[in-house]
Amino acid sequence: MALRARYPLALKCPKCGQAGTVMFSSDLAPSAGPHPDFVIHEIPPGFRVVKTSVYRPRNRIACSCGEEFAL
Repeated sequence: MALRARYPLALKCPKCGQAGTVMFSSDLAPSAGPHPDFVIHEIPPGFRVVKTSVYRPRNRIACSCGEEFAL
């Protein structure tokens, strides 16, 4: 089983300013390459995951105001 690290990441909607913290983890294995396996574990109230990917830049989050943005 690969070693994983868990991290908090502050979110702030660029449209309405709603904020919160998402918890995610990534693979710590050296073989993970430049884009380690990325998993979202917790999303704050008022936000939702629109698209998930193992690559962090491809994940999309939506705010309750309707604005979508990348992690």
